[in-house]
Amino acid sequence: MAALDLTALSLVKLRELSHRGPESGACGVIDFNAVLLLVSMLSEFCELFDNDIQETLILALMQRQYLRDALSYAGDAPEPKTFKLSDLAHKLDIPKETVRRKLESLEERGWIRKQGSAGWQVQEINGKPAICL
Repeated sequence: MAALDLTALSLVKLRELSHRGPESGACGVIDFNAVLLLVSMLSEFCELFDNDIQETLILALMQRQYLRDALSYAGDAPEPKTFKLSDLAHKLDIPKETVRRKLESLEERGWIRKQGSAGWQVQEINGKPAICL
């Protein structure tokens, strides 16, 4: 499905949910602008990652931890966290072989790097991630 189709379908579903009241079992209050922003960002990510949501999720998870670590240090940022393939597969509930292929694809793009048997890290250029999501 193309990214535009994903956005259109998501907007229809969100409008439907936003009109439900508490009696429907739905939350009842949805910050529609926040959801529109999320849908817009997902659409852009789909384009950036050639509609590969699993690859998007893997990099997003790695970048989230990278940013948490960077924000928790006042001085020089620590060495980026190393992610093991098996941990990513477990956390995202994606088969290990699929995660391995996605990691290799991200490495080919220059966004992450393999650290030998230790695992994978966000690629840095001049102390900043090679790509920021």
